[in-house]
Amino acid sequence: MDMEDMEIHLRLFGLGEQAAGRTESTMHLSRGDTVGSLMEALRTEGSYLSARLPFNPSTGLRTNFAQNKAEDRLLILVNGRSVHTLQDLDTPLTDGDQVTIMPKAFGG
Repeated sequence: MDMEDMEIHLRLFGLGEQAAGRTESTMHLSRGDTVGSLMEALRTEGSYLSARLPFNPSTGLRTNFAQNKAEDRLLILVNGRSVHTLQDLDTPLTDGDQVTIMPKAFGG
């Protein structure tokens, strides 16, 4: 790992990750990257996950995020805290952070 890189621990639930054999993984990002940077990296990585995230590849990440708020259908946690209580997609990430992504549950 380069001195300018950081390692982010990623946990995925309810996005088809079990079928792909991937519930936890590690991603390497540049220092100073944000949750939005991570989501864009996931969207463009060309894996099974990119097809399951609610993004529009032709228009880019932020066009589907009203006023830079995380997508209503996803719950994104950084070290157990919702990004809604932090800085949404502008939440900075640091080396060793754990990011959890899962769909929100609705209904009763």
